[in-house]
Amino acid sequence: MKRLLKKTSNANYVIIFLYLITMFVPSLGAFDFAATQWFYIGILNVVVFSYYLFVPGYLSFSFSKYVKIFFGIQFLIFIVSCLSMTQSIIIDESLVYISRIVTFIFSIFNLYVVFRDKKLFNFLGISILVSVFLFIESFEVVYYFLSKSSELRTAELLQSIPHRYGNRNILASALVIKLPFVLYVFQQLKGLKKVLSLIVIFFVIAGLFLIGARTAALIMAIMLAAFSVVYFLISEYSIKKSVSIVLPLVIAAFVAFGFSLSINKIHEGKLNSYQNLFSTKLEKDLYNPKGKTNLVDGNGRLGIWNSAIKDFKKSPIIGVGVGNYRHNSKSDLAIKRSNKQVIFSTQVHNDFLQALAETGIIGFLLYLSVYVLSFILLIIYFKNLKTNSEKFFAVAIALALIGYAIDAFFNFPHDRAPIQVVFALVLATILSLSYKEEEVLNKIEISKRNKLIGFSVVFLLLLNSFNLFRDYSASKVQFTLMKELKTKDAFTQKFKYSYKQIIGMLPDYPYVNQIGTTNDDIKAMFAINDKEYDIALKYLDTSIARIENDLWPRTLKAMTYNVLKNEDSAFAYSKEVFDAAPSVESNFFILKDIYKKRKDTVALFELYDRHFNVRPRNITGWLHMCNDIRIYYRDDSLALSKVNYALESYPYDKELLNFKSELDKIMSKKSKSDAIASKLGKGVIDEMTKYFKEGNSYFDKKDYANARIQFLKVLELEPNNLPTHFKLGLLENLTQNYKAAIPYFTKVINDKYLSNGRPEYSRGVSYLKLNDNANAIKDFKVSRSKKWPAALKLSDAFFK
Repeated sequence: MKRLLKKTSNANYVIIFLYLITMFVPSLGAFDFAATQWFYIGILNVVVFSYYLFVPGYLSFSFSKYVKIFFGIQFLIFIVSCLSMTQSIIIDESLVYISRIVTFIFSIFNLYVVFRDKKLFNFLGISILVSVFLFIESFEVVYYFLSKSSELRTAELLQSIPHRYGNRNILASALVIKLPFVLYVFQQLKGLKKVLSLIVIFFVIAGLFLIGARTAALIMAIMLAAFSVVYFLISEYSIKKSVSIVLPLVIAAFVAFGFSLSINKIHEGKLNSYQNLFSTKLEKDLYNPKGKTNLVDGNGRLGIWNSAIKDFKKSPIIGVGVGNYRHNSKSDLAIKRSNKQVIFSTQVHNDFLQALAETGIIGFLLYLSVYVLSFILLIIYFKNLKTNSEKFFAVAIALALIGYAIDAFFNFPHDRAPIQVVFALVLATILSLSYKEEEVLNKIEISKRNKLIGFSVVFLLLLNSFNLFRDYSASKVQFTLMKELKTKDAFTQKFKYSYKQIIGMLPDYPYVNQIGTTNDDIKAMFAINDKEYDIALKYLDTSIARIENDLWPRTLKAMTYNVLKNEDSAFAYSKEVFDAAPSVESNFFILKDIYKKRKDTVALFELYDRHFNVRPRNITGWLHMCNDIRIYYRDDSLALSKVNYALESYPYDKELLNFKSELDKIMSKKSKSDAIASKLGKGVIDEMTKYFKEGNSYFDKKDYANARIQFLKVLELEPNNLPTHFKLGLLENLTQNYKAAIPYFTKVINDKYLSNGRPEYSRGVSYLKLNDNANAIKDFKVSRSKKWPAALKLSDAFFK
């Protein structure tokens, strides 16, 4: 029996090791690490559970009350997730997520089987094993920055941090959640071993600062502070004992912080600041001061959270479908985004709200109950502990759980397999802490009936793994194809694969890849590349039909129709996308060209205004607008003021500086009065924009008196503002002040603001209402020659 126990104990550490090694599983050619790592855990679950079936002793135990409750909750989460599929837009997405839920539940179970018998595992041994993995990961991060210590701290530097988590924020979360285990090791060991564990703590803290993830840094501070306070309490308020533990931690933290500030310096001879660590900029924006960000809204989290709450309100009982948050309408987010392309909000950045949105109030309460039950079990266990060693381990587990809960509130750890493995380990440990020795049965064999049930479970786990394998296989193909799509323009650069080739390569399941691109979108882009435009448009129609809230296929249709010179369709789809997401540059440029072709400068400059409201970093757009101001307004001073406005945000942009230099040369040849006019500052422009917008708002509401007041305020600041002159002309006509309208239209006509015939037609109406038929006919004729629709509809008899 002793030999069996020893053998079992060794095997247990191997099982724990195999689960923890998930964090080192590479992508193996997949689009994202997650697909590969979840597949690995799925297979590992099958292997480990099968091992339990064949090796005596593992499954010969009874479940305690709390363990039954815990796994009962997990089973209900699975059931509610399945029911939520009735609301799913994309069922494939739900099936992938449900497979991951099943994988996570069985990971907890398999680890719980390892931990349930305290004779077969050791608190310190597990913590050391976790600490070894933690050291390797944190050392990898610190070494990366050290090896590039002479480089500037930029966003580009951070993007190349070596890891297997998808992005650096997830890496930081994975590091900090494991920190309590090494804190426990540090508290338990003595001498050189204690020093070694302190070195690990230094590397972890330094790694977290260097990564620059704010949520992880907050969790780290909470953990260090809580551990110090709890140590003081457990050591019976002994200042001497507390100092021996807390002081080295404080020193390690400060040294790690100082070290993080001293490398990758942005300013020569000067340490980086705290803000440099946590608000890292692109190299081109490095010396451009911008506003501060904070933990809640730095990544637009409040807007995303509100969108999740709206989804919950659509289907409050069982949600909008597990994994389907990203496929529901995100109009409130899209209209405020500043991205140049269509961007998907794939995650809520709050696992609690994601559970609420996707599985409704039932799923949310079940998810919340996992945390509540875990904390209750820790409290119950803590009260019955006698040794300080056990108490500190319970504290370490509690801190890991708290750290995970905080991260789950700001991020999406549920999606990342390595973090879920640590979470499963924490939950399994908590369940095992509540286990009593007498619940471990003396017999080591399991009955034939239970073995049959066990083999049935293995079969179901194999099916689950097959689903994960399909996701992984599809992810490999997606990665290959998306490399082409991301690095080449489908309309102008030849892809490596033809449309016919990718039809055979691309699997049907799952329908959507990790960044939200559908299979039909991918097929359409390869068809476009082969000039098979009709086929591409059919695929895009299918994509829109399946996910009606998706703006990307509409953008592709606009671009395709633009290539085909189908102006009306290109305009319709571009306008639809632009109205929903005005930051998207492809639609912006299509609309710009169409408005210029139609000589609709009112719409053109309204387009510029809306686009720059959300995407001021479109430098090419700024240059186009400044050129158009010179063409249509003939106002170099206004063009220069717009360039200066853009340079306030991007003072080192070469294109803007070159444009300003050329314009300065032109301006220097003009009169002094023009030079003075060119000094319109940002404050004046902002004020003019404000008045013009307010005037338009009143105009649309037919509140012409207040509209007139606002438009006249614009002319006080800039008397030659042609859009305002034109608007005032229209306003005076609508209020039957025809005599007052004529000078406004005359100014617009003389300065050639619009070439589409509308100003001449509008002034002709004014003359006609004043019974000046001769001048009215002159204007109508000019308007007709410019093919203004209303002038063309006038009867020929009128001109005789």
